[in-house]
Amino acid sequence: GTFCPAGSSNFSVCLGGTYCPAGSAAGVTCPAAFFCPAGSSTFSPCPTGRYCPAGSAVGIICPGGAFCPASSTNYTVCPAGRYCPAGSSAAIVCPAGGFCPLGSANYTVCPAGSYCPVGSVTTTACPAGNYCPLGSSGYISCPAGKYCPANTGVPLDCPAGGYCPSGSISHIVCPAGSYCPANSFNPVTCSASYYCPLGSADPTPCPEGYFCPVRSANYTVCPGGGYCPAGSANATVCPAGAYCPVGSINYTLCNSGHFCPPGSANFTVCPAGSFCADASINTRCPAGNFCPLGSVQS
Repeated sequence: GTFCPAGSSNFSVCLGGTYCPAGSAAGVTCPAAFFCPAGSSTFSPCPTGRYCPAGSAVGIICPGGAFCPASSTNYTVCPAGRYCPAGSSAAIVCPAGGFCPLGSANYTVCPAGSYCPVGSVTTTACPAGNYCPLGSSGYISCPAGKYCPANTGVPLDCPAGGYCPSGSISHIVCPAGSYCPANSFNPVTCSASYYCPLGSADPTPCPEGYFCPVRSANYTVCPGGGYCPAGSANATVCPAGAYCPVGSINYTLCNSGHFCPPGSANFTVCPAGSFCADASINTRCPAGNFCPLGSVQS
């Protein structure tokens, strides 16, 4: 661990990066893959996690993004799909949910909208109909009532007026005769007394003068001979003694001298030879009496 040049009156301690066997006149340069602290009489193998070029006094710590097995003369760049913290003796496989480009000192968490299986070099885009939260190792099918275009990190709410079955990439417009509140996964049949045009979020009450049977896409005008208050599922037959023109919301009583059987769309003048004491029927004039047009009695 010392050396004595010619004419020395005392020994000198061997310098770091050199070694000095007994009887040395000068230090010998430490070979590559070994290190030689000051005062070394021989060289020592470079430890794992460090590298030792020729003339090393100590092993140099392997930098982040590289690895150094035992007796390394230089560091080796960490391969893609693995990561190497400072002082690594071997590359570590990139974990699921992370990715590791060439020369990574650590893994990078997979961003939302992408997924990263074990050993990923880069991210993979989340496919349409699926979603990938932050740190995903795979993709997850989009749940019912949501939709997931490509690169989705968080499923999107199905909008009102549309529906989204499981695995949807976009919403489907609600069909006519049905309605779809927000986050629907199936259309809901439009009930009687309501109507539901294409893309309805909620059913709409049937207006007066119209009727709406089950699954109505629109309202239908009330026919002559019937009447339709607001919210009608079907037309109500006009009663005897009253008449109901097209679009009626209620019946109108038949005037004196007229008759209106059940289901009348309009009144009828009592014909000559008959009388109409009851507005629902006309009665033949009895013998010995006369009944002009519009008679209410014989």
